[in-house]
Amino acid sequence: MRPPEHTEGDAKTCDLLDRDANALLHQALSSPCASTIAKAKGIWIEDTTGRRFMDFNGNSVHHIGYGHPRLIVAIKDQLDTLPFLPRRFTNGVFVVLLIAAVIARHDLDVVGDFAIGHYTHEKNQVTALAALKTLDVVAEKNLYERAAKLVTFPIKHLTDLIRHRPNVDEMRGRARMFGVDMVMDRDSRESITELAKKVCYSCLENGVSFKISAGSVLTLSPPLTVSRSDLKRALSIVTQALGDML
Repeated sequence: MRPPEHTEGDAKTCDLLDRDANALLHQALSSPCASTIAKAKGIWIEDTTGRRFMDFNGNSVHHIGYGHPRLIVAIKDQLDTLPFLPRRFTNGVFVVLLIAAVIARHDLDVVGDFAIGHYTHEKNQVTALAALKTLDVVAEKNLYERAAKLVTFPIKHLTDLIRHRPNVDEMRGRARMFGVDMVMDRDSRESITELAKKVCYSCLENGVSFKISAGSVLTLSPPLTVSRSDLKRALSIVTQALGDML
């Protein structure tokens, strides 16, 4: 996937893509990169040519949407006060949310006289604070409850539209994550990786980004803040791609 040749800014975009393609290990659906992202807001990411994509992947860092104002303020405040906590010190944010830790029985705490090195990550106050603030917003806005109610819509919508497609085994979902299982046929239930890739790239070309799990499961994970209209639009793009490929 590359920007149209007539799009303003193509030269710089293609240079960046070529640079990464030459430096990164190539793997399906990951690298070479599909585009160069310039900014993100809400459920949307936008590349350097101005194309926008609904991010239904997010690597689990887009739960409340990109650029949430409360999160931005909290991160900026933390950067101003304490961006990082070095070894042998602690504070309130770190105590509430450990980024990594080892849980063991008390009787194994027997090396207090030795410096045994780093058995946990250093304490990054910014990422810890961002996680805590995200959890606050999710709880205060009842976003998990909203997602639980919203997930029935995409499952029913996709099931009604593609239930007769021989290469779609089933649709499954929980909270705001749902998947479409692509198979060679419903009798063998053998996965069909190449077709899943084609559907994924077709959706990306039309403005929806998601990932593929287990080789052939289209996995969509929109932000908890996604609107019903945007969700319906994304599902229409997925449905169209499935119709074109099957």
